[in-house]
Amino acid sequence: MSCYRNGIKCMLLLFFMGLAALNTYSYWRDSLNVNTLNTSMHPEVIVEQSPSTTPFQCPFESWNQVHSDIVPNENLHLEWIQNNISRRDNILESQIRLLSSFVYPDHISIITNSQRSYGQKVYCRYFNCLREEISNSSYQSIFFPMNVIRCPRRIGVKYMSISFDSEEIPQEPIPLVYRVFEVFNMNEYSRKIIDEYLRTGEIELTVIQSEYKTIDWQFHLLQINECHQRSKHHSKWVINVDIDERLVILDDKIKSVGSLLSGYNNTVAEVGFAIRRIQKTEKLPEKYESDEQIISEMEFLKYNVSSPVSWGAYKTIYRPEKIAAMYYHWAYQRYPDTVAEYVKSEIALFRHYRSTEKNILGSGWLTDPNYKNFSIVSEETKLAEKLKENVLKKIKYVYDPRVLYCEEIAEIPYEEYKEFGHDIFNCTFRNETGSNKSAD
Repeated sequence: MSCYRNGIKCMLLLFFMGLAALNTYSYWRDSLNVNTLNTSMHPEVIVEQSPSTTPFQCPFESWNQVHSDIVPNENLHLEWIQNNISRRDNILESQIRLLSSFVYPDHISIITNSQRSYGQKVYCRYFNCLREEISNSSYQSIFFPMNVIRCPRRIGVKYMSISFDSEEIPQEPIPLVYRVFEVFNMNEYSRKIIDEYLRTGEIELTVIQSEYKTIDWQFHLLQINECHQRSKHHSKWVINVDIDERLVILDDKIKSVGSLLSGYNNTVAEVGFAIRRIQKTEKLPEKYESDEQIISEMEFLKYNVSSPVSWGAYKTIYRPEKIAAMYYHWAYQRYPDTVAEYVKSEIALFRHYRSTEKNILGSGWLTDPNYKNFSIVSEETKLAEKLKENVLKKIKYVYDPRVLYCEEIAEIPYEEYKEFGHDIFNCTFRNETGSNKSAD
């Protein structure tokens, strides 16, 4: 009888242990597929993740705990699409490649290199840190403007992609950027200066991979839209100009661009500036040769034959979150309850060092009545001198390397030098005039 009771106890114990183990297993299994998070916006949000082959769980950072079901201003965008506001179809057979994606407090923007998709329906596809698609998360959106797709937020998203049907396999997802130069074609020599600006944190870089062997000016709008969406997270103002244009403040009482812009209230979406075109009659040299060469080729010193001030192709500085769609140098469409302001040319303007080369975009500008009656307008001397010093310093830092002298090598590695030969150091003796000499 005692053995029987003990047997029953053992069986009951094993039964309850089995229940506990089963419950633990069920909890562990479910935790791989469902995460319940509390957020300030949605107290109980269920995030379903596709079954994974690894038990690793993606972390959900504080910024990545937002779920939304709508895209801000989507109905307004649809209304503008119906009226073809900002529509521009450039290359009708261009591929639709993903370029970048950016997260904002209330939505995500995906930038593509399409130039033919305005108003087209498309699905946003969401992926976690393991590049696994988040279940039941897709959202049907639209292209607006030309190459931009806006998507609602999802919790735990680290990568984004698109498809044109909710069931089709999406493109390879690209990382979501939380937080500029745009590069299509660039040779190795020019890339060195870009890498230097990247190193110092002065620029961000987006490399655009196109299917075309060569590109033309129509790709410029892709760059503008990418810069617009990228800037919305971290920049209050964006200067929408090219590398051959420079803002000049003429009013001595205004000490910086920031102080100029600080005078505008929150309804101002863009600030326009007149331009003065300066004839640029020659191309820049291909490579650095000497200090004298670079100084003689600095555009702000070399060229000063200038047009009268004109508003014919004015430039803008804009608030990215207040602009719905950009054109090349100004806004196609601002959001409601915003205005544009224009700065008097006596206060500030853009100097545009415009090429006079023929057979390029806008090459006939010299015959435009807006740019007749040229005169000599030189750069302000003090500013020009400081700018010259800074430009020369940067160019020499990147493009003026010196040789390694063998006399610089410390004693211990110099013994290796003598043992293994001159070539392992690729150095030159200071008194050498011909080919490299071997160590004694």
